[in-house]
Amino acid sequence: MKASCPLVTDIRLKENAIRTLMSYNPMWLCVGLHRIFGGDSFLSNEEGKSDQEFLFLKMVIKTQFFSQVELARSFAYNKLVEGLYKPGYHEALGSVILKKFLLLVVSLDKASLKFLSEIMHGEGNLLAHLLTLGYKVNHQQVIWFLVHPIS
Repeated sequence: MKASCPLVTDIRLKENAIRTLMSYNPMWLCVGLHRIFGGDSFLSNEEGKSDQEFLFLKMVIKTQFFSQVELARSFAYNKLVEGLYKPGYHEALGSVILKKFLLLVVSLDKASLKFLSEIMHGEGNLLAHLLTLGYKVNHQQVIWFLVHPIS
């Protein structure tokens, strides 16, 4: 992240980022957070989205996703005073947050593709399969080809 990126210092921007992450399906978010941070506490046996699960995931994102204890210690002016950091801390923290965000997105993408491929194993037509599940896709993508003469 750029040094001027206020994600690590702007509370409103951080809340918007948290809200965006919380828009993932809680089941998939648990899988992604488990992949990044480890810990079996992210994996729940319960079906559905409970208020406690939502609050737990939000707390994990606030405390672990947007901070790094070791980094804060290494940039601290005084280990006893929280919030006083040497120059470069916010840029380093921004890089860590960006890495976690990209890992989460890639993990969720790979997990959903694996899940979809297991469901779709042996299927040839995705639109027909979705129709049998009750989903009718109305949008049709048009692919345009550009032809350049060979010179």
